[in-house]
Amino acid sequence: NDGRKLLSVYLHPALTPAFSLLSLVLGLNLLADGLREESLKD
Repeated sequence: NDGRKLLSVYLHPALTPAFSLLSLVLGLNLLADGLREESLKD
């Protein structure tokens, strides 16, 4: 409960891990799309 109250006031400590996960997922999706396109060219 204390952590939830703290994050409602100070949101910026949660933004760094959120953006890190977002960039990781986006990067892996782009990599998978690129690999799939390369495999379909053959």
